[in-house]
Formats: sequence, C-alpha cells, structure tokens
Amino acid sequence: LDGIELLLTALQQASDASDGEEDLARVCANTVSSLAHYGSVPEVRARFRGTGVADKLVEIATRGADSVAEEHAMVALGQLNGLEAVLVTMSSHRASQSVIRGGLDAIVALADKESDIHEMRKFPDVLRALLELKADMDGPSPS
Repeated sequence: LDGIELLLTALQQASDASDGEEDLARVCANTVSSLAHYGSVPEVRARFRGTGVADKLVEIATRGADSVAEEHAMVALGQLNGLEAVLVTMSSHRASQSVIRGGLDAIVALADKESDIHEMRKFPDVLRALLELKADMDGPSPS
C-alpha cells in the first residue's frame, strides 16, 4: 500500500492547491485510471477502497477550474468506482463543463471495457440518466 499512500498524498496536494497544480492533478488522475484500467479491476478497486483516493478525485474534478485535470479525474473516478460514482458526480455538478465532459469520457471508457459484466448491466440506466441530465440542462435556467 505504500504506492497508494504516496498517490493519496500527491492527490491531496493537488486537490488542496488553489492554482498551479494542474499537472500534478492530471498525472495523479491518469495514474489511478491506468492502474484501474490495466490492472485486475476488482483487485485494484479493493486496494484503493477506504484510502480516500476516490474522494480526492471528486475534489479535483469539482474544483470549478474547467481544466483537463478535472476531466481526467472524472475518468479515473469511473475506472476506480464505476458508472454510479460518475453519474452521481455529474448529477450534482451539472453546471461544471469539465465534470460533464470528463463524465462522458468516463462512460465511454467504461463502455469500451468488456471485463466487468456488472457495470455493463448498468448501461440502460446510464442512458436514461444521461437523457434526464440532458433534458435538465436544456431546460430553462434557474432564476
């Protein structure tokens, strides 16, 4: 777990930074994404569970800077915690373009993976949630 602890420390630094840590945030998010994508997914998820990495990815994704690092954090969140985590974050941060773009990228990345049947069964619900999100976003702006 030493590597995960170091990654968590780096994610903490990136999420705490008000500016200038975009490269660190992007690299950390890409590292998590790669580990989850290319490793044995259930094993990787189990090793990361309870470490706070997913929470830090959400913090980075929802900073509001509309950055590439935020988008990459959403993809990493999807690789690590699956579709439901992505949809929850997208739903609660509808005004953030980077959350929406990154969330859509995460959904595409997860759809491209054939290894997780449990995730694949969620896609009809994902499509319904995306249609609802689109309808909400296309509707009148709140006053």
